[in-house]
Amino acid sequence: MEEQHVKTLQQSFFVTKEDKKDCLFSMSFSKLLEGNNMEELLRIYSPIVKSMSIKATAAAFVRWFAGIAFANQYTLSITNKALHLSLANVVVQLYPDKQTYRFSFKVLDWNEGQCPLDNREDWVRQQLTMFFQDTATPMMEKLSEVSGCSTGQLWGQLPRKFDLYLEGLTSQVEENVKKQLEGDYRTLKELDPIASFNRKRNPFLVKQKQVESLDNPNETVPLECTCCLNYLLKDGDYCFTCPRLKEAEREELRQRYRQNIKK
Repeated sequence: MEEQHVKTLQQSFFVTKEDKKDCLFSMSFSKLLEGNNMEELLRIYSPIVKSMSIKATAAAFVRWFAGIAFANQYTLSITNKALHLSLANVVVQLYPDKQTYRFSFKVLDWNEGQCPLDNREDWVRQQLTMFFQDTATPMMEKLSEVSGCSTGQLWGQLPRKFDLYLEGLTSQVEENVKKQLEGDYRTLKELDPIASFNRKRNPFLVKQKQVESLDNPNETVPLECTCCLNYLLKDGDYCFTCPRLKEAEREELRQRYRQNIKK
């Protein structure tokens, strides 16, 4: 894999070949599924995000996990390669960065599978199924088990993240690469929900409702798929695009924001 792509994986998706220094927590995904290890990770992370509920901590961690999930998508679509992201081959590390802490995902064996010359779509589908079936789904189900947050709530943290990652990438690449990115994302949305996610419905196959934006009455923004639970963080609140907000509450936020802008 070219160095520029390795750099993108590190900077944009928190996927690295190297250990981070002074880690507060470091453990492979496979070990996280054992005993009380996942609960210990959430216990350590909770005060960092000032969480008042382990459910909110789990949701916050999943939004970091979105990085490695999209890193898988990135390598398939941009480099036509596949990283080996099995539970035993990825180590999650919580490390200090200036005044805060961040997560990083270290890939132990940086072994890149090459896309075959024929039947690329089948290969992409196979690679996506493997990651979500064997890595992502066990992680989601363990997080749900220890936090009490439903798997649907946790999976719901990913689609909007993926949309934003995709929007950022497609604005930077040539048309043929853009088409490949969009095509592979469609393949993700078409994965068998039971086999890949142990769900009745593919969590990425969502129809996002559009609402009037916060600052511009002539623009719309999509609602989140599920609540991020940030209102369960200290000094947290519901986001403007939270699906739990009533439209009257959203309108109140709009008017308050627009009045403040005029001052």
